[in-house]
Parts: sequence; C-alpha cells; structure tokens
Amino acid sequence: MMKKTLFIMSLAIIIFLSACSKDASVYNFKPRKDDYIVSESELILVEYKTNEDGKLVNLYIDRLLSIEDMIYFNPLIDYDYELEGFTGDIFTFSGYECTKYNNFNVPINIEIGSTRFKYDRIDCEYQEVDRNNLVKTGIYARSYNITDTLGFDQDTIISIVVYDENSLEKFIDIVDLPNSVRTIGVYSIEINSDLDGFISPLINYYKEITVYEQLFLKLQDNDSTVSEVTGFTEDINILDIGNLGEITPLIEDFVFEYEEEILALYELEDLIKIVNEEDVPTDELDETPVE
Repeated sequence: MMKKTLFIMSLAIIIFLSACSKDASVYNFKPRKDDYIVSESELILVEYKTNEDGKLVNLYIDRLLSIEDMIYFNPLIDYDYELEGFTGDIFTFSGYECTKYNNFNVPINIEIGSTRFKYDRIDCEYQEVDRNNLVKTGIYARSYNITDTLGFDQDTIISIVVYDENSLEKFIDIVDLPNSVRTIGVYSIEINSDLDGFISPLINYYKEITVYEQLFLKLQDNDSTVSEVTGFTEDINILDIGNLGEITPLIEDFVFEYEEEILALYELEDLIKIVNEEDVPTDELDETPVE
C-alpha cells in the first residue's frame, strides 16, 4: 500500500513539473504579456504582446504628439464648423505665451475617453470639467498643458466636443484627434498631398518604423535589431571587414533620427525580459545568504 501511495505521489509530482516546464519561456520574454508602455520621455508609445513561449509576436511603435500638434496638424478640423442649434464658440484663442504657433485657435472642449476638459489660456492647459462644464477642483482633478503629450493607447478615443447646455447629451462629439504621428498620418497623407514638407516625414515614419518593428519581431533583441538596421549585421566576419564595401544602412541616420524609439524598446526589454543566470553579475551569484 505504501509503495502504491509513493508511486501515485511521484507520478503527480512528475505531471506537475511537466506542466510547469510547458509554462516556462523558451524565448527572452515573459510569456502571455499583452499591454502597452509610454517611454520615460513620454514621447513614444509601444504596444506589445508575447505568446505562451515568451516570444514577442506583436509590436507597435508610435511617436506621440503634443496637444498643440494634435490640433495644428489635423487636416480634418474645420474652424468654421457650425453645429445645428448651437450659437456659442467651439474654438478659442490659445494665448500668446502658450504655444509655438502664431494666431493659433484651439477647441474649447476636448474629451479623452469619457473625461471632458476645458481650455484655460491663463494656465495654458486643458482642465477636467464636470457635466456642467465647470472646472473640477481637488487632488484628483486632472489637467494637461497644451505642450504635453497624451500617453494613451490607440483604443482610447480623443476628440473635440462641444458643450451645449440646451442639449440632452450636453457634450457633442464633432471630430477625433489622433495623438500620434502614425495615426494622424492616416488622415494627412492623402488630404495634404501638396504639402510635401509635412507629408514626407509622415510617409517615412510609417515605412521606416515598420522595418524596425518587423526586424525586432524576427530577431527578438534590440541590440541585434539596431545592428541590422544600421548595416552592421552580426553575420559579418570581423576578419572580412577590410574587404567589405561601404556599409549600407536600411534606414539613413537611424540611430540619430529614431533615438527615442530605440530607447523605448530598451525600456520594453527591461520591463518584460526574463533574467537568466548568465545575465546576473558573478559576484551576486556567489553571495551566500546571511543566516
């Protein structure tokens, strides 16, 4: 009876350990992670997903726009917009000291998710308001300077709204405000086709950041990806360097032009990378716990 019990217990332990080993990552990253981060600089948005093996399978990198840029570069904003039955103002002067753009009008109200804000040109910021469009006070009331970026993922809708006290809905949505280079480019590339100075950087960003994303998904490592993009692939034999022609990068001035994106992916690696024994300094491995 004892032998049978021990056998059953041993079998259970083997099955348990086997199940645990299936959960262990065979790649560099923590398995089953699906989230987004905003870089420490608050300039870059990275959305990502890893599978059950710890392999990065989805990656989306985007450069965030400040509120003033979200408004200034959006070609769909109609400053002469008329809302039926509404006689008030939809836009207001931004203030001389608030923005880098001259004679720049901004929407009086915007909505982020389900939270509404009203512009204050004295403080140069959008301040959270209640249902009656009155500014909230207290430590939990939110506000954003017009030069701030809005670090929300692409599922969060940001829009210009009109406050109409006579309307049943009170706040009426009139146009969305994409908050990043790639999302605003969807609106701009065709509509502003004659404004080459504005369009070219958007087209380049779309094309070039996609190259970076796809190579990272292939190589699963930022150092290797940056080397590949800059033309210094790890396949090059160091003994053959003298016989090589001119290095041809996949993206010109990549390290300079995309410094913030590169740093953001290092931050992503730090967040979701699995620390292996070889990554831990030797002196830490040799330390014996003090009893």
